[in-house]
Amino acid sequence: MPGLFDAHTHMCLNVNPQRDAANFYVTTLLDPTGYRAIQGVANARAMLNAGFTIIRDIRNGGNYADSDLRRAIEEGIVPGPTMQNADRIIAPFGAQFQLQHEKPNLGNPEYVYADTQDELRKAIRENIRFGATLIKVVVDDQPYIYSEEDLRFIVEEATEAGLRVAAHCWTEKRGSQCHRGGGSYD
Repeated sequence: MPGLFDAHTHMCLNVNPQRDAANFYVTTLLDPTGYRAIQGVANARAMLNAGFTIIRDIRNGGNYADSDLRRAIEEGIVPGPTMQNADRIIAPFGAQFQLQHEKPNLGNPEYVYADTQDELRKAIRENIRFGATLIKVVVDDQPYIYSEEDLRFIVEEATEAGLRVAAHCWTEKRGSQCHRGGGSYD
């Protein structure tokens, strides 16, 4: 049998239901990047043993642990499937977390907030510089969402660098934004 593909994984994120009440937000606050990288190594080995030969990790890996995991797999340091990865998720300010004015940085390092085209360009370039092989953006599930023009800009910037874009679509409340055609959205 040929190897299996998984197009939506989070290798460096293990939610602990007893500790975190199945809330990945709590997990991202409590587990440091080094620990999450070790979880990623164990998860990569488990995925390979389960028959997955290619995976697409679409973030939630602490401070670039997913890029480090991909590199370690490519260099043969740890066993794992061939891996594409997104680094920090690009989102309008606040992203998917319910931020407080006293703690506006609670989304770091999971997210990079980008609201203008200059900020979007910088976020894409930063992700590429630190090891992303695809770009992930949040397009719903929050008070502010990107316009169609913003999404086209993101796709154009990523495409110029040879990368594809994955879009997080979660809720139905803004439905049409998740189902528009065009571009190279995954």
